[in-house]
Amino acid sequence: MPRSPSLVGRRPAKSVGLCLREFKSHPRRHNFCDNMMKLVKRDQAISRKVTDNYTVLQMLTGKDSDKLSMVISKATDHREIALNTKSDRLYYILNGTVKVRSDGKEILAEKGDLVFLSSNTKYEFEGTFEAVQVMSPSFDPKNEPLDVNGNPKE
Repeated sequence: MPRSPSLVGRRPAKSVGLCLREFKSHPRRHNFCDNMMKLVKRDQAISRKVTDNYTVLQMLTGKDSDKLSMVISKATDHREIALNTKSDRLYYILNGTVKVRSDGKEILAEKGDLVFLSSNTKYEFEGTFEAVQVMSPSFDPKNEPLDVNGNPKE
């Protein structure tokens, strides 16, 4: 008979989540999941204004998963210098164009392009665009030592 997965260290399932594996036979059955599926409607996402011309719509956060997070970012004539010491980032460009500069190189990403930036890569981006942004592990502001102008945060 297969052993039930351990419940130690598992996070409770949120009411909007759905457990894919039930623990009906487990003696300490709780509202815990080994696997979870979650639907986040756009109107349930959390809007965060980064600057006057750059907003992110937080669809999946560190509260949902410590492994990855996902936002939809929308920028109008925005310029920013960024560095994340822990997370790799993917930008999938939905609309517009964005210039990304790092280590003396520049790329121009347009609708349908994907930009990958590994953790600890300092980069500058600018443009008018809408993008899906995925970070792994999930975004944590403590891992962002710079402000949008590239200056150390206090």
